[in-house]
Amino acid sequence: MKRIFEILVFMAVMLIGPNSGVRAQFRFGVKASATLNSMIADCPVVYGLILNSEKSEVSPAFGFNAGGFGEYFISEKFSIVAEVLYARQGVKTHLVEDLFFPADVTQNPEDYKHGTADINCTLTTHHLNIPLMARYYFGNLSFEAGPQISFCFGGREKHHSKYTGEDFVYNHTTDEDFSLTEIEDEVNVDDYRAFNRVNFGMGVGTAYNFDFGMFVSARFNIDFTNTLTHLILENGFGWEVMQSKYWVIALGVGYRF
Repeated sequence: MKRIFEILVFMAVMLIGPNSGVRAQFRFGVKASATLNSMIADCPVVYGLILNSEKSEVSPAFGFNAGGFGEYFISEKFSIVAEVLYARQGVKTHLVEDLFFPADVTQNPEDYKHGTADINCTLTTHHLNIPLMARYYFGNLSFEAGPQISFCFGGREKHHSKYTGEDFVYNHTTDEDFSLTEIEDEVNVDDYRAFNRVNFGMGVGTAYNFDFGMFVSARFNIDFTNTLTHLILENGFGWEVMQSKYWVIALGVGYRF
């Protein structure tokens, strides 16, 4: 793992350019953060559910990240930091929509009953995040900014629906794991296609660094690429990217060796 950090940071330094007048210094450390996650979403999709109602809401969900980092000091005040973090992210959605129930009755339209769907869904996704930060120190205080690549490798969906009509009430609950393993069948192919497995974004943050190696930090990340897609069947079998960009606020603590 230490070798991976060295390679990532060395590549970043080579892009910036040589600095032969300053003796290079590597430091390594660990960090963990509590996060608040949500999405910028015009029409959010949760595991194939298209929330396009005017009464749909997207709210933040709590998560965390943890991992290690390598820091290359170009000077006493400027460094390049490469991190490798496991991150659990997510979003909560609430939808209220008028519909005909049950929706799968197609042969006998007279059997349709008008009702209201009240749907709550929590989506949790698992990521390997690799930020690459340029950091500048003002005494014990530091500021940083840089790009991030994120690899999504699965997650979990908790979904509760309540359908209410004049003469019926129906509740439905699911709690399912999903992965991004490609399996060519009707059940699993949606899991594989519904998520963008590689995302790009940017982060900015600040930290207070104690003299004995510990630090506390705050960072804001936002994705430039969309996380979710949805299945389209109107003009054939395919997927369409939806406006669904994660944003994350992270408050953390770490130790630099």
